[in-house]
Amino acid sequence: MFYCGIYTLCSLCLFNNWREIGSIDMVLLSLLSILLAVFLGPFLFLVSLLAAAAFIGRSPFAGRSLAPCAAATSRFVLVIPAHNEAEVIQRTLTSLNGLDYPRQGFEILVIADNCTDETAALARLGGARVVERFNEKRRGKGVALEEILARLEADGGVHDAVVILDADTIADAGLLREFDAALASGADWMQAYYNGSNPEESWRTRLMAIALALFNGTWLKGWQGLGLSVPLRGNGMCFSRRGLARHPWASHGLAEDLEFAWSLRLAGERAHFVPGARVYGELVARDPKAAASQRLRWEHGRRAVRRAVATKLLRAPLPFWPKVLYTLDLLMPPIGPLAAATVASGLLSIGLSLALGHEVWGIGPGFWASALVGLGGYLVSPIVLLGLPPRFYLSLKDAPRYLLWKAALFFDKRPGAWVRTRRGV
Repeated sequence: MFYCGIYTLCSLCLFNNWREIGSIDMVLLSLLSILLAVFLGPFLFLVSLLAAAAFIGRSPFAGRSLAPCAAATSRFVLVIPAHNEAEVIQRTLTSLNGLDYPRQGFEILVIADNCTDETAALARLGGARVVERFNEKRRGKGVALEEILARLEADGGVHDAVVILDADTIADAGLLREFDAALASGADWMQAYYNGSNPEESWRTRLMAIALALFNGTWLKGWQGLGLSVPLRGNGMCFSRRGLARHPWASHGLAEDLEFAWSLRLAGERAHFVPGARVYGELVARDPKAAASQRLRWEHGRRAVRRAVATKLLRAPLPFWPKVLYTLDLLMPPIGPLAAATVASGLLSIGLSLALGHEVWGIGPGFWASALVGLGGYLVSPIVLLGLPPRFYLSLKDAPRYLLWKAALFFDKRPGAWVRTRRGV
């Protein structure tokens, strides 16, 4: 950020003698370069900072490999909100029944939310306790979670924590052992590493695997390394009972996980990233309509959260630097457009340097070069930090059409309510 400011101040001095530049077009291009640096600089700073913190930051939950004989001290309720998930619910329950954790230490609870298929019956066959709810006016994951978490607390059960899982989840065998160790270390709010279970299926799923490794892995590990509260990602969340007693779930929007994560930040709570706890969900492989429906819900959900949180964040009694970093996180553009804009801005700055021949413009290419180094370190970090296969990056050749597809969704109509994403497409 400081470097960006110095670059901007030095560049502005050119406009004192703009007639000497010889072209109003060059002046306008120079102004554009300055504005891009001012706008993009803070976000590039945040990306570089989080990448560095992910690599060098220390975490009490560093993804250790826990021995099978390690003592299990916590009792969990695994909560699965499900709406017409008969296609996948049995596979999910098979995965959860195979967890490397004492069977008496966890219970599986499926919320069959306004189901019209065999989800409830199949869940019971799979060994889960099933709660069926039918309410057309109050439907969706957020509402279902609020009701079931309140019921669990009212029932006075013996559980220590709840784990929220999607209905198409394949869980790593050590999931609960990792959460158990984090709970013993004092954590009340935890997020597992969440990626796709079918990353090799198409060019779209390979790109999504890279994006999720960044968004659900490096990004969270960076916040953890800085000692600040991490965002929640919906699938693989773990909440202690004591935490929910202080701060009950009350999030009902299209991005209920993000909404709740911000409520924790604003309340001064800290959510932790537990990289050794891993869950995998099915990625939409080939059906453009299903992918668009899912992406549209995510994007509009984030926009709604951004509007709702902005004023509250400014007024929140948080320390100065955490508030600054959280504000940048709230306003952060998607990484794809940010990377494209950074490359384009760097090329523009180099072109201006060559055209103007003014030594002050040497600062411009230096700024963009350092930004690209930080951004590049972030983009390749999943290979080192999370074991993502390097061959996935060959699919970056398809990134332009993926970015154009995402850009087109910006103009689509906002979804009125949560809509289930079709599986196996």
